[in-house]
Amino acid sequence: MVNDDPLEHDGVIAQETNRDIWYYPTSSITMPWTRKEESYFMAGLYLFNKDFSAVKRFVGSKTMGEILSFYYDQFCKSSEYQRWKDRMTSLGNNSIIFGEKIISEKTLMSRLQPLLTTHAYMEILEMSWLYGESLVTLENYVSVLKNKVGLDNLVEALGIGNKEEEIINTKKSKKNKAPIGNDWASLTQREILYFAGKHSSLSKHQSNDLFWEAVWPRLLAKGWHFEEDRASSSLSLSPSSPPKLLFLVPGIKKFSMKLERGKDYFDSVSEVLRNVASHPELVELVNLNTMGHDLADGATNLS
Repeated sequence: MVNDDPLEHDGVIAQETNRDIWYYPTSSITMPWTRKEESYFMAGLYLFNKDFSAVKRFVGSKTMGEILSFYYDQFCKSSEYQRWKDRMTSLGNNSIIFGEKIISEKTLMSRLQPLLTTHAYMEILEMSWLYGESLVTLENYVSVLKNKVGLDNLVEALGIGNKEEEIINTKKSKKNKAPIGNDWASLTQREILYFAGKHSSLSKHQSNDLFWEAVWPRLLAKGWHFEEDRASSSLSLSPSSPPKLLFLVPGIKKFSMKLERGKDYFDSVSEVLRNVASHPELVELVNLNTMGHDLADGATNLS
């Protein structure tokens, strides 16, 4: 007989009291938890708060009844519970903010990257972009990370429960705030794409810092270069005004009027930033130590 009771699923009964829904297992029979499974549970709890359905899917090896029994009978009685509760309380008990902060930390990707093939890394960057644009959910994004690197590696990279290794520090989070000075150079690809997409709302100084500190070194490593627009410079009324630059894509050695603007070259920092926002692969990380260019030649504050 098919159970169509919306309050019963996976051996769990849900009872609604006032505005809260409480779950409890219908059977006291549960399988012992391994240390690995406990670490999976902790990571899932930090990622998804009390969205136990998402935690269950993240852990993968436990029923909903076992998840809830572990939470109420063991975790809530442990010292780790207060630490977790304090973190959630500091964020207003928002069920997704903490998970978003963890996933967006650049330390996480730096730990995962050595475990990934180039193809897998590109797939994750694509998913990261979709997630940043709110086109996929946090759970979907985490699921991709889990499938690509394995649950053990992902949980280890997150460092949940380890005070020394945990990658998130909510007091120092600067989510969606423009960096200052050289801090632009430490942006992750996802952060670069975020600010590139919002560059029209940045000041001219901020746009220049974003471009020269974060974007241009990556483009330069891929074979981009720039030339002075001599025609525009010769028409300038002010000898002291900075020269206008033309940014040439890889394969274009020298500017000519036959080139197509927006494809073969770009004539402003703003144009390049718009192009980067539309093509995330342009700022994919490469080994900057292999560049045969002097970054200082291009690190002038021009637009």
